[in-house]
Amino acid sequence: LEALRLDDSSAQAWENLASTLARTGPLEWTLAGGGGVALTVSSDGAMLASSNESDGVQLYDAETLAPVAFEDDTPSSALRFSPDGSLLAAAVNHWTESGRERIVRQPVRLYDLPSGELSERQLGGWPNGANVEYSMDFSRDGRRIAAGVNRWDDDALTWRKMGAVMVWDVRTPEVPVFEVVAPDEALAALSPDGRRVFTAQNDKPTPLRVYDVASGSLLRSTRPPVLGSAGVSALDVSPDGSTLAVGAGDRVILLDTRTLEPQAPALSGHAGDVGVAYSHDGSMLLSTSADGSAILWDAHTGAELRRLVGYVGWIGNAVFAPDDRTVYTAGDDLMAWDVTGKDALLSSGKATTPVAGQLDFSLPAPDGRAIARAAGRRLWFVDTRTGRETAGSRTDRTVWFHAWSPDARWFLTVGPGVLTVWDAGTGRMVGERTYAKNVGVLATFSPVGDRIHVYDRFGKLETLDRVTLRRVGDTITVGDVTALVPHPQDGTVLGIRSDGSIIRVDAEVGRVLATAPRGRVDPGDHDDGYYQGALSPDGSLMVAQHPDGGVRLLDTDTFEWVGEESPIEWGRNVAYAPDGSQFASVDADWIRLWDGRTGAYQAGNPLPDLTSGATVAYLPDGAGLLVSAVDGRTWTVDTRKTAWLERACRIAGRNLTQDEWKQFFPNRPYEVTCRQWPAGV
Repeated sequence: LEALRLDDSSAQAWENLASTLARTGPLEWTLAGGGGVALTVSSDGAMLASSNESDGVQLYDAETLAPVAFEDDTPSSALRFSPDGSLLAAAVNHWTESGRERIVRQPVRLYDLPSGELSERQLGGWPNGANVEYSMDFSRDGRRIAAGVNRWDDDALTWRKMGAVMVWDVRTPEVPVFEVVAPDEALAALSPDGRRVFTAQNDKPTPLRVYDVASGSLLRSTRPPVLGSAGVSALDVSPDGSTLAVGAGDRVILLDTRTLEPQAPALSGHAGDVGVAYSHDGSMLLSTSADGSAILWDAHTGAELRRLVGYVGWIGNAVFAPDDRTVYTAGDDLMAWDVTGKDALLSSGKATTPVAGQLDFSLPAPDGRAIARAAGRRLWFVDTRTGRETAGSRTDRTVWFHAWSPDARWFLTVGPGVLTVWDAGTGRMVGERTYAKNVGVLATFSPVGDRIHVYDRFGKLETLDRVTLRRVGDTITVGDVTALVPHPQDGTVLGIRSDGSIIRVDAEVGRVLATAPRGRVDPGDHDDGYYQGALSPDGSLMVAQHPDGGVRLLDTDTFEWVGEESPIEWGRNVAYAPDGSQFASVDADWIRLWDGRTGAYQAGNPLPDLTSGATVAYLPDGAGLLVSAVDGRTWTVDTRKTAWLERACRIAGRNLTQDEWKQFFPNRPYEVTCRQWPAGV
C-alpha cells in the first residue's frame, strides 16, 4: 500500500495488490490486536466485545470499530451478550502472566447494558474454587444461562478432576436451578427454550449427555462410537432445537437432540480441534479450528458454502452477526467476514451454484443485469439481481454464434443455416430466418436494437428489421469479414476482414464510408464467435489487436493507432465501461483492465481456480464488472483502484510499525499509510 501511495503507475504493483485482496475472499476488515479467546456480538449488531488473556474486556462499535468505554479491565475467558441485549456476561479468566491462578468469588460477572455497570443481581451458588473457562451459554429465549465449571484446589494448588455444569434463571440468578457433577473442563449448551442442557468433557473421549433442567434427570447419553475417540471441543444447538452440532476432533458431527444419534455424515475439512456456531436463522453452520481454518456449511444439506481464507494463525472464537450476513472471528486479531459474498473484491453473484455439467456459454448482457445461458439444445436467461431464471427454450440446432442487443432486451443466436431472435425477459423465441444449409452467418444488433446486420459468409452484408426479420435496403459487398462491430452512435458498421483490413459502411443505405489497408489490425482467430470488437461509448475508439501483438486503441475516423501499446493480449471478449474510462477483457486466469482513453494497461485481477469460459460486462454504474463462467458461477469485480486501496486499508487493520518502515523505506521519514488506523509504534 505504501509503495503504491508513492508510485501508482506500476501495473505489476496493482496486480500484486489485487492478488492479495482476492486471496482474502470476503474479509471486510481487520482490527489488529483486537482478538482473543472470548468474543460476542450484541443482539442489535451494534457492539462487539472481545477479550484476551491479559488485556481485559474490550468493547467496540461494530460499524466504526471505535472503542466503547468499559471500566472493568479483568481478562475474560468467555463473553456472552444476552439475547435481549440487556446483559453482558463475562467469565473471569483464571490465567495470569505470573502463573498464579486468578480465582475469584464471582467467576461470572453480569453487567447491565448500556451502562456497563455491574448488575445488582449476580449468579450465585458457586462452589469453592469455581472458574468458568470458555463454556458459557444463554438459551435463545434469554431466560437461562449455563456454564461449565472447573474447580481449583487451593491446598493442592491444582485443578480438581471433577467440576460441574450449572444453570441459572436470569430473573432469579442467586441460586442455580440445575447443577450436576461433571468432569473437569465440562462443556454446556442449552436448548433454545432452556429446558434441556447438553454436556460433554472438553477434548476428552467421554459420553455426551442431555439433562432435563427442571428435574435434573438424565434424559439420554451417547454411545462411545458416536463421537469416536477424539473428544469434544464445542457444542451448539440449532435455533429450532432439533440438532446438536458437536466439534469432535477435526470433524463436525450433527446429532438429533432427541436421540443423540447422528443425522448425517460428519463434516470434515479441518486439521485441528473444531469450534461450531449456528446462524440465527439456522440455515448455516460455521466451523472454526485452531489450525486457522473457517468453513461455512449449509446446515440442512451439509454442503460447503465457502471457506473464509486469508486468515493467518489460530481462531479462538467466532460468532454470527444478528442478521447472519457477517461472521466475526477472533484470534490474534479481530476480523469481520461478509458471508453473503458481496464484499469481496471478487464477490459471488446471485447465480453462483455450479451447474450439473458444463454450459455451452454463459454470456452477460451489456448492462450486467442478465446472463444468457445454453446447455445442449436448451437456452435460458438469468436475472443477476434476483437469480430468477426464465423457462428453458429449445434451440433445435447447435449455436455457433450469439449476440446481445445494446439495451439487453433481445438476444440472437446463429446455428447451421438459421438466425433466431429471443426475448430475454421471457426466454421465448420471437423470430427466425433461414439461410443456406450448414452456413453460420455473423450478426449484430444496431445501437437501438431495431435492426440486425447480417454477414452471409459469402461477402455480402444485409440489414434486417428485428421484428419481421425482413431485409431493409440493399445488400452491400464487404469482403471476407470475420467480425462485425456496430458504431454506438451513428449506426454505421465496422467489419474486421481476414487480411487485417477494416471496412466501415452505412449498412442500411448500402454505402462504403471508409476502409483501412490490409494488415492494419491482427484479425486473430475468432471462429468461436466471442470476439465482436469493442468501441468506446462515443464510438471514436476501437479496441483492436495490434499486428505486433498486444492491445491498442484505433481511431475509428482515421483508422490510425492512438495512445499506448500494451503487451497484454485480450481474452474471450472485450467490454467498455459506460463512461469510456476503462475497458476490460478476461482470459483463462485473469481479468485484464486498460485505460479506456489511452489504452495503457492498468492491472489484472486473478480469477478463482478452475474458472473456464468466462466472459465479462460492465455493471450499469461502471464501478465494476459482472463475470460469468461456463460452470454456472458468477462474480462481480470492483474495478476502481481507489476502492482497492480503501479495502486493503480496512483489511490491514493497522499501519506499518516504525521498525517495518525503516526496513522498507530507510531514507524517508515515517508516514501513516492508512488514515483510519493510528501510527505504528
